[in-house]
Amino acid sequence: TPVASKILIVDGKSEICAVLSEYMEHEGLIPVVVDTGEAALEKIRSEHPDALIVDLKPPDMDGMQIMKAAKALDEDLPVILITGYPEIRGAVAAIRAGAHDYLAKPLKHHEVLRVVFRALNERALKGKLRRLSCQIRDESSLRESMGPSDGVGRLSSDVARVAKTNFSVLIL
Repeated sequence: TPVASKILIVDGKSEICAVLSEYMEHEGLIPVVVDTGEAALEKIRSEHPDALIVDLKPPDMDGMQIMKAAKALDEDLPVILITGYPEIRGAVAAIRAGAHDYLAKPLKHHEVLRVVFRALNERALKGKLRRLSCQIRDESSLRESMGPSDGVGRLSSDVARVAKTNFSVLIL
């Protein structure tokens, strides 16, 4: 996980922001704190954070709206929703809408960090895969880099088949 990762924290309660900032700083992460959705979207545009932690009920707009607007700006941005009023339906709706995770307040130090580091690792992996897919655009470049064997030919056709989808694929 990149040591200097920026974590954007959006919550209307300064005590929650302070606690989350302390968690992030202790792990060598860079917290960027705002208290409104509009400020969060501006920070996403200007500072390009590596993850977003957002309360479901900040003062100016719904956390789900913030998440959707953030994803429109950076589709790979992992969004971790936090709430003081957890419910199963809300968690399911958040995950289906694209949230990386959903945490209930009071926040537990180890749980927050586990979720943040998992989100950062997944983002880094997506970036590597995107760069790799740009390098391997067609069968000839794959065959060129790996050799002309029948196995590489099969692998190349499999890559071409799934490259058009947004499925996660592990090739062993």
